Amino acid sequence: MDERPWVIKVDSLSKYYGKVCAIRDMSFEVPQGSVTGFVGPNGAGKSTTMRCILGLTKPSKGSASVLGTDYSKLQNPARRIGSVLDASKLHPGRTGRSILLAAADVLGIASSKIEFALESCGLTSAESRRRIGTYSLGMRQRLALALAILPEPELLILDEPMNGLDPEGIHWMRSFLRDFTQAGELFS
Repeated sequence: MDERPWVIKVDSLSKYYGKVCAIRDMSFEVPQGSVTGFVGPNGAGKSTTMRCILGLTKPSKGSASVLGTDYSKLQNPARRIGSVLDASKLHPGRTGRSILLAAADVLGIASSKIEFALESCGLTSAESRRRIGTYSLGMRQRLALALAILPEPELLILDEPMNGLDPEGIHWMRSFLRDFTQAGELFS
């Protein structure tokens, strides 16, 4: 039995959309310092579960907690939990840098941290000045991840983080996640 404290706890979670069951009685805990993934076919409830954990979707039954409490009760949740649910939803007319600058402003983060986030996610300063509509899917994934790590969060919740990445990008993402789970490695 794993004795590490949990960072995510889901207890008897169910979500119905009318008569359609997206999640049925799901329970699990994610221990601190681990990388955990959901595997299943489209429509299995993976994204819905993440949305419930992040307080974006209200469960029909059960509960989801992060960092010891309900997401809505966290102080400064966007600074403590980084998330990427759909990298394709970034505004195609904005530059990557403008998205990061806006997020830094809203979250009260020094804009000087933007370069570190970009570099950590394998994007150059020049690439960040391009419009997102010109990015490949893999570049949008990296930008969304840069946005998620900008506040130096304690926890990352990523939906399909390998989507759009080539084999080298998948290797990079695995290394990135491994480094993130090792306390102090990424943000020291």
